[in-house]
Amino acid sequence: MRMQLEQINGVYQGACYPFREGFSSGLLREVWAPDQQSLFVGMTNRGWASTGKEPYGIQRLSWTGETPFEVQSIHVQTDGFLLVFTEALDPNTALDPAHYQIKNFTYKYHHVYGSPAIEVQPCQIEKAELAGDRRSVRLVVKGLKKGFVHQINAPGIRNAQGQKLLHDLAFYTLNELPAGATESQNASSATTNEVNSTKRVTTMPAEWGGKIEATLSLGTLPGMKYDVTELKVQAGAKVKLQFNNNDDMQHNWVLVKPGSADRVGQAAIELGIEAIAKSYIPSSEEVLYHTNLLEPESTETIYFQAPDTPGRYTYVCTVLGHHVVMRGILIVE
Repeated sequence: MRMQLEQINGVYQGACYPFREGFSSGLLREVWAPDQQSLFVGMTNRGWASTGKEPYGIQRLSWTGETPFEVQSIHVQTDGFLLVFTEALDPNTALDPAHYQIKNFTYKYHHVYGSPAIEVQPCQIEKAELAGDRRSVRLVVKGLKKGFVHQINAPGIRNAQGQKLLHDLAFYTLNELPAGATESQNASSATTNEVNSTKRVTTMPAEWGGKIEATLSLGTLPGMKYDVTELKVQAGAKVKLQFNNNDDMQHNWVLVKPGSADRVGQAAIELGIEAIAKSYIPSSEEVLYHTNLLEPESTETIYFQAPDTPGRYTYVCTVLGHHVVMRGILIVE
């Protein structure tokens, strides 16, 4: 991510934006090289989400000298936000409020690890005004709330050459509003991470008549691993599976169709602020069965019927980036 700050009423706040992906592990430390044109990064995947597969590493990120088409900065206004871009915009896309989306949310502040995004509310974009140099847009927004994060998307924006933004997503944390601004009061709509679906059955189906044909159990190991990476069942068997998360971070267990683990994992990442509330379970036909998102030192039991088609079915943790390394195979015979 990259980050930009401003000071409102003596209080710092600002925005963060996606910056670069594709590192071999999770970034932990960064330092500029003496040439000020490249950045050294130290990495580890211990205890944090990492889409890179290596446990640790050092890499150098070098600038090509080309500035991409991006949202350069975001600044709060008395009636909305000012978005500054790195290039001149196409007026037809920049002036259409439908080409922007803004929603705000907050988190639970408690001792339990993690929180879903709560009180998620859309903001109404009433008008978009383009500056004379076509490098900035003032959005008149109804629904700003102090103490909330504001997710800002601009998927429909194009530059003068018709190109899309390299990243059309940003998050602005609004601590203070400028003098003269009025805070909007929206109704709260708290969310939880208790996901109920036909793919997560936590009581034995009555039609089973009390008969279980296979009982499976697995837990977790430090470093984002399952303690059992191969399970076997007969095709069509009635299965009871107990998942014990004895790690120090959140995990889930998701059984997916063969060859789909990477796609399902990426779809979980793309859930954005809804990810925790949905237990990192994307709405996908490639997801067969799953547990809820489990806190450290917690257990869940689910019941499901094994696939009728024999094969090797991957199970994976879909918590942000864990799917890259936290996997196992359910062999259906």
